[in-house]
Order: sequence, then C-alpha cells, then structure tokens
Amino acid sequence: MVSELKRSCTSEIGNGFLYTLAPEITAELTGTVTKTYNGNNTAILDDSNYNIVDGVVAGDTVTLDLSGSYDGEDGKDVGTNKSVTVDEISIDTQTSTSEAGNEVAVYGYQMSATASGTITGEITAKAITATGIVAADKVYDSDDEASLSGGVITGGSTTDTDNLFIEGDDVALDISTATGTFGDEHVGTHGVTVEDLALTGTDADNYTITDASNASATISKASLTVSYTAAGKTYDSTTGVTVTNSEGWISGDDISVSESASFDNDHAGLQGVTITGITLAGDDAENYDYNTTATTSATIAQAPLTITYSADGKTYDSTTGVTVTNSEGWISGDDISVSES
Repeated sequence: MVSELKRSCTSEIGNGFLYTLAPEITAELTGTVTKTYNGNNTAILDDSNYNIVDGVVAGDTVTLDLSGSYDGEDGKDVGTNKSVTVDEISIDTQTSTSEAGNEVAVYGYQMSATASGTITGEITAKAITATGIVAADKVYDSDDEASLSGGVITGGSTTDTDNLFIEGDDVALDISTATGTFGDEHVGTHGVTVEDLALTGTDADNYTITDASNASATISKASLTVSYTAAGKTYDSTTGVTVTNSEGWISGDDISVSESASFDNDHAGLQGVTITGITLAGDDAENYDYNTTATTSATIAQAPLTITYSADGKTYDSTTGVTVTNSEGWISGDDISVSES
C-alpha cells in the first residue's frame, strides 16, 4: 500500500511517483575508503561508506553515488589513515513499491546542502611479478644455492591483479639481494625458488614484488680424482698391500670407497702399486665423476733371516771336516739355496 505521506505528497506519473514536496536526504560518511594503488588519487567509494540518517520515506529505497579524492601531494601513494575528501554526494537510485506490489521509480528526492565531507582512507600496495630471472647451471658443490641474473618487471597495468606496474612510474627490479635456492642440491635439473627480490625508484614503495616466474638450472657432476697412498711392508712373498684413499670429496658427503690393490712385484725394494675397481657408494656418490684406477708406490723391506745349522757327528778321522744342515728359515716356497763352508 502507498503510505499516507505518498498519497498526500505525490502524484502518479507513468510507472512511478513524483514527490510534489521533495524529501531531503541527510547522509553521514562512515567506514574506510580502500583501494589498491593505481597511480591516481581518485577515491573509490561504495555503499559501505555512507549511512542515510534522515529523509527516506517509509517503503522507499534510496542509494547514493559518492565521489572524492585522497588529499595531499602524496594522495596517490600507498598509506593508511589518509584523508579523503568526498566532494560530491548525489542520489543514484530512488525506488518504491506500488500498490500492485511492483518496484517503481520515484522522483523528487534531493540531497541536503551539506552533501560533502571527509573520511579516512588507505591505499594498499599493488602486487607486480618479475619475469625472466635466470638461474645459472653449476658444478655440484653440496649446496643448494643458485646464482641469479636477468629479470624484468613490465608496465602497462590496467587492473589491480594484472601484476604489471603503472606506466610512467619510476620503479625498477633489483636482484642484488635476491636468493636462489635449488629444490635439490644433488646432480640433475631442478627448479629454483627465487626470494628476496627488491624494487628501486621513487614509486617503489607503492608496489610489492611477488615470487618470480619459474626458474630452473642444472647441477652437473663434480670431477673427483681418488688418489692413494700405500703402506710399505716387510717382504712376505706376496703382492698384498694396504692402501688409503685421499677422500677428495666434499666434507660431510656420505661416501665410501672400495677397491682392489696389489704390489706390481713381490720382491724387496721400491715397487709400484696398482689400484683397480675403484667404486664409490653412499647417498652422495652419484654426484661425482671419478677415476676407477690409480697407481702409487711403496717399499718392500727385506725380511730378516737367521740361518741356523745342525752338525752331524762323525768317527774320528784326524780331520776337521763336518757335515752341516741349515735351518731353511725363509718363507716356504721361496727359491733359495745356501752355500757355506
């Protein structure tokens, strides 16, 4: 039903009502005006930034249109508790419900003379993304750090979420403090996470730099020369030898080594030692290219030998001749003969 006020103060025109005694709307500003940095000081106001406190006839619905701007020389820049001047508040829509239950337009509402004011605002930083950052390949070093180069940010922004900066702004990418981290420190091609990118320029504080586009790089095997020292020994008629490897891999890597080693000659003297079948095992073994053979040398010292004898008795024959037998104290199998007098 149309209210008694409408019956006495309106005339029906077409599909709506015209107030003959125009109701005057009084509104108050409220809330905080918020926007993402877009390079200008225009405020974006909506229904949350006003309350209509007086003037709406029961049964009517009135919405307002507000326009304003952030104040000061830095009005366009990122910040909180900024002053926003609302310089125009106008009626946007005005509707009512007819006796038939239909929504119809009404006409004649007007704003009070104090249709302006100030409100608190904030501007949040715009997110932009760096592209083209390159991670350098490297030789395995047991570390997940990656070296970075290149990288750009792109202008021409048209929306809050396009990850581009506002054309004409003074802002540039700085990767001098950035860090790159391989997803795996072992040999292979891995993704690289880029962090701690920075921006420079007079407009840099109006932006946040997000993670860079995906980067990847290859860690190649490190070259490892497994060398050996051999322990000298006393002659024992064998070519067996004890060797110790150099452990030339990176400290802390999980690596063990197996090999076969022997003297080239089993005789006393400085002899060559040949190591074959060198094999690395352990969690980090696949990170190395390494030799499978090696050589070194060591001395086989002469074995001390005491030759003892037993003498045969005899019947007196007026001579000093005697038959003796040596003890053969040398290593069994050695080719040795003894003469004596």
